[in-house]
Amino acid sequence: MPEQEKPEAVEAERKTKLFIRPIDPDEEGSWRERKRYRQIHARMMAAQRSNDPVEILRALDEAEDFVVPRLATDDGTPVEEALAKLSANQFDALFRAAGASTVPPASASDSSSPSEGTPSSPPTG
Repeated sequence: MPEQEKPEAVEAERKTKLFIRPIDPDEEGSWRERKRYRQIHARMMAAQRSNDPVEILRALDEAEDFVVPRLATDDGTPVEEALAKLSANQFDALFRAAGASTVPPASASDSSSPSEGTPSSPPTG
């Protein structure tokens, strides 16, 4: 008796969404956070202009150190694991979103991917 062929299971890989908490200008301590963000941004720009690989890496490390504590995932995936899968453009969008000066209302959340550069708050609940 021939063994029945089993249909091949094809499961689409679910993409983890990363959410970043932007600087809330009304939050206590936000002035220093915004200042730190702008300092990091300025160092990144200066490092790129200098074309010094060591300075570029230092600036990128600072940017990552600033972004990581502000990240959350939608499905419980560890942030470091989700971060490892990001493209350079997606990370740049997250960095820009972290420095956004306004926090969008919850109703404005469209669960955009980080590559769109839309700042969004971590999911609640």
